[in-house]
Amino acid sequence: MNINQVSVETAVGWLGRGWALFLRQPGIWILFTIVAFGLGIGLQLLPIIGSLAYALIAPALYGGMIYSAAQLDNGHSVEFEDLFVGLARAEHRTPLLILGALSLAANLLLLVVIFAVAGGSALMVAGGGGDAAPAAMLGTMLTVAVIVAVFGALLAMAFVYACPLILLAGVAPIEAVITSFRASLSNLVPMIVVGVILVVAAFFASIPFMLGWLVLIPVTVGAVYASYGDLFGSGVDSSADSDNADAAPPQLEP
Repeated sequence: MNINQVSVETAVGWLGRGWALFLRQPGIWILFTIVAFGLGIGLQLLPIIGSLAYALIAPALYGGMIYSAAQLDNGHSVEFEDLFVGLARAEHRTPLLILGALSLAANLLLLVVIFAVAGGSALMVAGGGGDAAPAAMLGTMLTVAVIVAVFGALLAMAFVYACPLILLAGVAPIEAVITSFRASLSNLVPMIVVGVILVVAAFFASIPFMLGWLVLIPVTVGAVYASYGDLFGSGVDSSADSDNADAAPPQLEP
């Protein structure tokens, strides 16, 4: 699959296009976000099993939002059931659940590394003097922070486009993860710039009782969809005034 390279200016424009998609049906986007959060909170009430279940279905919910962005971009309205399109279609359900399993495995690996680092530090503190404990703890905290930041960035690169590639292009899960990482790596500087903007936006979105996330998440999903079109040569630039209001949305096999 061909991967295009884009400028920083184009990448920043993805956020504006995501905002434009949000404004087309803000109510449904906010509802999608509330439902996704609600499912996550509800499943967390089930020890271990609930967390695992949500990790598996999260890519399918993300895929439903990506598909909804595609619907809007092609001039179609979005319905509530579109959020679950990734789970409703058998041909997409299995690949998206596999993607969820891959994401879960990667996050579990991260936890293993963190526990190994923390455990090693604890042994060093136990074997050393009391004066070394504060320095060792600080070193451990910094090391864990770096590991989480680097590993988190790599995971984001690998999975951000995996879901749309599966749902909209029919790519197999492992190939989708590899292609997503390649696309992100090929556009590393634009991705970093957009990532920094989103981190700042996330900070401000968290201030008013996290209410800003009801807008930030849909805008981010819309931006991902817009970037998917630019990077992989599909999708429609929703910032442009086009005549595709009657165009068919991305097709899912019946």
